[in-house]
Amino acid sequence: MQKEYKGNYGMTVTLTDNAIIINREKCGIFHGRELGNKTIPYSSVVAVQMRQPTTFSVGYLQLSIRGGAEAKGGIFQAVNDENTMVFGKWALASFEEVKTI
Repeated sequence: MQKEYKGNYGMTVTLTDNAIIINREKCGIFHGRELGNKTIPYSSVVAVQMRQPTTFSVGYLQLSIRGGAEAKGGIFQAVNDENTMVFGKWALASFEEVKTI
């Protein structure tokens, strides 16, 4: 199984049988620091937090991973976290599906 979902700012999320792959292809307003792929095994994910997009802001899906320190300062810190996927209203249904990992 392999499913791909597109987020904002050139980000793509791929779900495989064993892991989630977060790919950032281009520099955006937020995720401009780290480009490339990050693979996170499902067994390393200990929590998932989701904020739905609104008319005035993007939504995000943030993974807490074993041994990691996720951003805890609201949306502005979360969107700069390397384990966070950012998306707009147009992708809400897709990221609801990603949340079920």
